[in-house]
Amino acid sequence: MKINRTIGALFLAGLIFQSCNDDNNDGENTPVNDNIKIENFSKESAFVFGMPGFENLNITTLISSSDVLPGSPNFVFGASQTGWES
Repeated sequence: MKINRTIGALFLAGLIFQSCNDDNNDGENTPVNDNIKIENFSKESAFVFGMPGFENLNITTLISSSDVLPGSPNFVFGASQTGWES
């Protein structure tokens, strides 16, 4: 009886994972959204650089603590180095 439940559970799991397949195999390319700008939005430069083998990376900055947001002039971005507040 246990083997039937195991096979049934595996079959059900396989069916669920197969139904989640969302590949676009129509041969059509996904259109590029021209409204998305990949550029520096911060007035500060990036503090990183491409290591050997990755010289062609486009490194950009989004926001820094010295930036002023037009919609929220009193907001100050204060990130911690590790991403965790202590």
